[in-house]
Amino acid sequence: MRAAFCSVPGITGLSYNTITGSVLITYDTRRIVAGDAVQRLRSVMREHLPDLDAEVVIRWLDGRPR
Repeated sequence: MRAAFCSVPGITGLSYNTITGSVLITYDTRRIVAGDAVQRLRSVMREHLPDLDAEVVIRWLDGRPR
């Protein structure tokens, strides 16, 4: 999962806790919403975090209302 997320332009790191089920993703705000990064992020989220709404996360990253 770490390799998949870190392949998205703008994502700088990922850590997760299997006990709590939490995931922490660090990213560069300017790069994560630019160019092909959004499409790649959408794809990776659907594959690895299917219970999260990728569109809501992407809008949040871009500073748009949910």
